[in-house]
Amino acid sequence: METIIEIKNLTKIYKNRIKALKNINLTINRGEKITIFGPNGAGKTTLIKTIGMFIIPDEGEIKIKGYDIKKEVKQIKN
Repeated sequence: METIIEIKNLTKIYKNRIKALKNINLTINRGEKITIFGPNGAGKTTLIKTIGMFIIPDEGEIKIKGYDIKKEVKQIKN
């Protein structure tokens, strides 16, 4: 299986000290379908925006097809 998205220990803390994401770990392989659900304020939108590189995580790493979203933005966008 080819790993498309790999998330390790992802954490996002907003200015008001609220942890929107806390140590999220997730691996998505080619062909897999996932559903993200939870109550309002659970961090669903923050997770998607972080994967889409609209929000910078405070801790942890996200790799898309092996490229780090913090260091290899050009390769990901290509």
